[in-house]
Amino acid sequence: MQVNEAIRVENLSKNFRKFNLSDISFSLDKGFIMGIIGRNGAGKTTLMKLLYGVYTKSQGEVYIDGKRFYKKDYKVRQRIGYIAEEDRFLLEKTLLENAKAFGSLYDQFDVDYFKELLCKYNLDEEKTPDQLSKGMKIKFQLAFVLANHPKLLLLDEPTGGLDPIFRQEFLGILQGLVEEENMGVIISTHITTDLDKIADYIMILDKGKMISLSTKEELMDEYRLIKGPREILRSLPKEIFISVKSTNSGFEGLAHHSKKIAGQEEWLHKIVIENPDLSDILYYLTQTSYPKISGSS
Repeated sequence: MQVNEAIRVENLSKNFRKFNLSDISFSLDKGFIMGIIGRNGAGKTTLMKLLYGVYTKSQGEVYIDGKRFYKKDYKVRQRIGYIAEEDRFLLEKTLLENAKAFGSLYDQFDVDYFKELLCKYNLDEEKTPDQLSKGMKIKFQLAFVLANHPKLLLLDEPTGGLDPIFRQEFLGILQGLVEEENMGVIISTHITTDLDKIADYIMILDKGKMISLSTKEELMDEYRLIKGPREILRSLPKEIFISVKSTNSGFEGLAHHSKKIAGQEEWLHKIVIENPDLSDILYYLTQTSYPKISGSS
């Protein structure tokens, strides 16, 4: 275990009756942000709940800030800040009353720092959670977990349903946190544009398996989008494509950025090659088949 690691996960699995999360391994240093993406049902929330100890793992190990983490290990769990769409605060109590009530469960909870963060995020400590907008509730949860000085921050779909202006503000807050607080941050989200802006690493889950893990730069450099007329597919080496779909103007497919593309000069002038974004990569990597397109055979 490296000294600067916020988290290390080794062969983590969880078996349900109808779904399995299988053999997940990765590590993340403090000061970095990892994004987890995948289709609905891929296992993103299951993984986040395993990392926080909500679920009991079927096998594997999790280490937080160098300490082996068991589900009921209260001391190690305090090193994790966890924010999800569902919150369990007392709606009739003020933000400060909630912080004092729930903060008493933590050894290092800093009420003064919590109040300082409320001011920083423009939140009134005398308001109750049910008086807050969804964006304000996220800021309140963030202030609460940060007041315990975690070494790892887990965010499960934190920006879902929020307006673009607040999302931009929240992402800026997260970027500052990894430097100011010396923590690692893991975000699961279906809004891939958020991760385009802030993620250092990207994990892609599909049907309970990790199918890709790399730096964002490595991932973006690995693939290219190829677009062209349907009839040209007959001339293209099928093995260069991850997957292809039909479009109004022809076809579009994701291919490995490799010499196989550069070495096909006879058709390069008939196609368009573009850099994909994360949503493109997610879409094509999680296709279940290589679809047959009329005119391509």
